[in-house]
Amino acid sequence: MSQRGRRCATFPTVAGVIVTFASFVPSAGAPARPVGDVWLRAETANFTLLGDVPEARLRRIADLLETYRNALESLHPGSRPSPRETAVYVFSDATTGWRYTPAPGGGGHPLGVNPLYDAPNFVTVAAPLDDPPLEVLYHACVHQFLDDNFPRLPLTVTEGLAEFYSRFTAVPEGTLIGIANQDHLRWLREHPLPSLADQFALAPQSRHIAEGPGQTTFMAASWALMHYLVSGSGERRAGVPKFLETLQRGVSPPDATQMAFGIPIARLQQEVADYVAGSRHLPIRIRPGGGKAGEVPPSPAPMPFPVRRMERDEVQAALGALIAHGNARRAPDAEAHLQSALNLNPSQARAYAGLGHLRYAQDRPAEAIPLLEKAIAIEPDAMSCYLLAKLLYRTNAPAPPSMPATDPTPSRTPQTTGTGPAGTTPVAATTPPWLNRVRELLDRAITLRPRFAASYVLLGATHIEPDGDVSAGIDLLQKAHTMLPARTDILTNLVYLLLRNGDLIRAQAVVDGALAMSGDLAALE
Repeated sequence: MSQRGRRCATFPTVAGVIVTFASFVPSAGAPARPVGDVWLRAETANFTLLGDVPEARLRRIADLLETYRNALESLHPGSRPSPRETAVYVFSDATTGWRYTPAPGGGGHPLGVNPLYDAPNFVTVAAPLDDPPLEVLYHACVHQFLDDNFPRLPLTVTEGLAEFYSRFTAVPEGTLIGIANQDHLRWLREHPLPSLADQFALAPQSRHIAEGPGQTTFMAASWALMHYLVSGSGERRAGVPKFLETLQRGVSPPDATQMAFGIPIARLQQEVADYVAGSRHLPIRIRPGGGKAGEVPPSPAPMPFPVRRMERDEVQAALGALIAHGNARRAPDAEAHLQSALNLNPSQARAYAGLGHLRYAQDRPAEAIPLLEKAIAIEPDAMSCYLLAKLLYRTNAPAPPSMPATDPTPSRTPQTTGTGPAGTTPVAATTPPWLNRVRELLDRAITLRPRFAASYVLLGATHIEPDGDVSAGIDLLQKAHTMLPARTDILTNLVYLLLRNGDLIRAQAVVDGALAMSGDLAALE
């Protein structure tokens, strides 16, 4: 199916950025079918899938997503698992799914998709066929994977890898990734190839690539650069990990090219142009079993996962949560679904959690807190525990000097009640009940979902308070930094606790290393 038949966009919300997809776009005025009577839920290692499609189709999509994630990890050994939750809603009919999908903003391609770390990803997919096209979904999965592992790469590298990796298929002989994009090749052969210097200089906000031919050229050229380096450059391919690592450290693209491949950037430019003009643009094969020396490591098979039928109240709660996270202007629709779930089942925990999030998004904490408390009392989940802890902390802790609206857990200036000798921990203060409750909730969230990074970030931040356990806070923030290497608020809090612990050497190492590499001058200062 051509790209004209698909739509993809990003939508800013209070909670973060939601990536929304529809494999098929309904025609204008098409009648919407009612939501299917039978909904299934599948839990895999990296995804939660909910849908009104046959079980075999839901399992097929889940297997493809896990196979794809495994392929990315094989191509990048040592990569991190995602610290975010991702829910994929699979609709059997496009017009039905479109009712729950926010309207695309601007209609353009999603450049630089980087959702906030404590906001779940919500995805909608129309799958009226057993094997629907999922390239747009794969593209966004790459963005999340890169943001989790290489958060400071230039836009042309992240978009190029997303375009390269999204052309994927699973066959009995293994996984093929990087199948040639004939649309990109055709466009580049009919239009001038931009200079690599120009490509590397462009950011998501650049007017030149906002939409139209400029964006098409940028996406095609980015694909060509990374397809050549990863698949078509022969011996140069061995330098790709070093190329990514040096760019991640903030090294300039010309210097990174010289360091990784031993050639000037002008030479790389010519090689990419020759590659586009050539006839061989082969994918990479990742074998399901062992391979020969020098090949891409084998990709493990997806682990078995359960699929169960959802009750009607659970479906209504899940759809209400999808609407609530998608568009603040549709709050009444979200609330209608969540109230319907409670009418069907007054003990539906996910409905209370959805209403709690809705009140949180509306900046009504006094109403959000009891709703989240009720959800946790019925059936605790990591996100509700975290969100309740975040609200309690925000409404009770002394406010820091500045709190950017986009920063879920800003660095804090602690209020101490006493001081010890220079370089030692301040005199311990009595722990207020609300802070005990915050820590209990975050401990519970970590137990329920150990890979959810936001809980470690906030729990570590609580130990900056006068009563905090400095060693525990340092350990939590180090774990959080491993999971979220781009978050400078984690590093600034970590530096403070190291200094409070009298560990000047380690604090200086964090400043000179991770913080200096971050490019965040305000945090470094």
